[in-house]
Amino acid sequence: MFSLYPRAQVNPAMGGLLASPDIVRNVSADLYTHVSSIPDPDTEKKWTKKDDLQANLGDTLFINDMIAIFEERKPLRPDEMTRFLNKGETLTNEDVGLQATIRILGKTQNYFARPIFLVRGRQAGIIPDMIPELGLKIALTKINPETGKFTFEISEGQRDYIVLKAMEKPLINVLWLGTLIVMLGFGVAVFRRYTEFVKMRDKGLEASE
Repeated sequence: MFSLYPRAQVNPAMGGLLASPDIVRNVSADLYTHVSSIPDPDTEKKWTKKDDLQANLGDTLFINDMIAIFEERKPLRPDEMTRFLNKGETLTNEDVGLQATIRILGKTQNYFARPIFLVRGRQAGIIPDMIPELGLKIALTKINPETGKFTFEISEGQRDYIVLKAMEKPLINVLWLGTLIVMLGFGVAVFRRYTEFVKMRDKGLEASE
């Protein structure tokens, strides 16, 4: 069992994506990994509206072939609402906020979306929540106090992704060993020729004397 940590950096001044590979070495083979593609962080993600879903607390929803559960609705405290205000704005007694929690059952883990619905005076504010791994944006757009139904707007965008390349180099150590043997042989040959040259040179000097 081992872990690899290849890295990548987007640097337009140096040609775009800079990859820093990671390697694990074994006797029989080496595993070489590097990141070859990532989303451009400067490109704004585009969202496409898909569906409007209505649900009561505890209902099961189907979002992009995934099962989701409307688990919780929670009123927001004044200090939680303050962070959504513009600079200089203050809360009044009539301002209310509510946060919904939707749990999405993924293949390997659960994801949580917590959209927020604010009411300030007679105006409603919608603060969606995004799940980049699934390419989903969920917004709470309406609350019906008579039926208790919540209306959620589902939008879909491109998922966050990383293209990771892994290459196995079998018997790479044999190649390196062969390279070292060739270099050693070359060094021995050079040393032998040099010693022979020295001997011949010395013999020539003795003959001239």
